[in-house]
Amino acid sequence: MRKLVSVQKIKNIQDIQGADKIQQAKVLGYHVVIKKGEFNDGDLVVYCETDTILPKDNPLFAFLEEKPIKTRKMRGVVAQGICFPVNILENYQQYKEGDIVTDLVNAKKYEPDFNNINNVEGDFPNWIPKTDETRVQDLEGVLKKYKNTECVITEKLDGSSITFWLDDNDELHVCSRNRIVDNNSCFYKIASQYKEGLKNIPRNIIIQGELVGTKIQSNKYKLNCKEIFAFNVRGFGDYFSFKQSVGLLKLANIPTVPILNNSYYLSDDVDELVQMSKGQSTLGNTPKEGIVIRPKRDIYVNNNYSFADGRLSFKVINPDFLLKYHL
Repeated sequence: MRKLVSVQKIKNIQDIQGADKIQQAKVLGYHVVIKKGEFNDGDLVVYCETDTILPKDNPLFAFLEEKPIKTRKMRGVVAQGICFPVNILENYQQYKEGDIVTDLVNAKKYEPDFNNINNVEGDFPNWIPKTDETRVQDLEGVLKKYKNTECVITEKLDGSSITFWLDDNDELHVCSRNRIVDNNSCFYKIASQYKEGLKNIPRNIIIQGELVGTKIQSNKYKLNCKEIFAFNVRGFGDYFSFKQSVGLLKLANIPTVPILNNSYYLSDDVDELVQMSKGQSTLGNTPKEGIVIRPKRDIYVNNNYSFADGRLSFKVINPDFLLKYHL
């Protein structure tokens, strides 16, 4: 789960060539653009991540018109997020670096809701972690700690999350990102194509993946059908290892998300990782959304970072993708 709005320190403030009124800086691992002279290195700021929607009834945020904060490019600098002075918070002296203030400013996350569908049976099961990945820019300390860990890099696909499994009675259960769906849903119909394959593996093994293709997120890959690409395999207790997961998916005849590097030794340089996220998708003639990096062996990290089950895994979003699709 993302912080959205938090108190952070601003650093590395630099002038932008040819710009008189703005400067560039970093917050966590994000590049931001700020008003010239508004902040000094080390100042605490209220940092609002991309996808944050701030209430227009607050005069401080009215200029945003309750539209989501998006990635922008200003004078050649890619900017992700917006900074406000920490004194916009009541009793601001009590806040420290890292404090989450999302609820305090009544912010919410923007989510294009493909999952706003009619064929639902209930809410997403609370015993299955959702598939949100932490962004690399939030993980500078983690990267330093686990530098040179052997990892797998997969392509992050732009679609809609799907979760499905067969129970002991061979009944298929299917979920979108937020709902359990019934057998009239397109999610269910696509997952049912893999029902026979699921019988080749033990029951109650949960498959999580991305549904991409026609009528999903504008079908950026120009596919002529809907397809599922799996990225997580778990039991009712925990995830399987990468090697076990690939083996189980092969037995079930379920394709994995594209594997880009099966033996990558982790860098602690956020900008280097962002550069790695760039390039064309393996599925079509469009920039890839980004990459997901997971250690080959499970590493459990302090869950202040909101990793699913505490297991280290994170995404690196391609800024070219964000800029092209105005995200």
